[in-house]
Amino acid sequence: MIATKTVGPAEPSPIERRQPEALLNVRQAANATGLKYWLLLRAVKNGDIPHYRFGKGQRRVRLSDIEAVIQASRSQPPRRAHGATRR
Repeated sequence: MIATKTVGPAEPSPIERRQPEALLNVRQAANATGLKYWLLLRAVKNGDIPHYRFGKGQRRVRLSDIEAVIQASRSQPPRRAHGATRR
């Protein structure tokens, strides 16, 4: 008897498996991140955080975009010279 391999549907690629990230309005994003609503809205209006707008509706943002802006804005602590002590 000859062994046969059953072929099922092709497995989806990683891009096809990835779920689209939800777009939240500014208030929802502020609640999810713990940021103040007015602070997040100002950053969106200034163009610091990418946003989407459908028609004349509310601005929508992705949490990953907010997190990326926060990470990029974090400053590194100053490096001390070798042997320097803190006073």
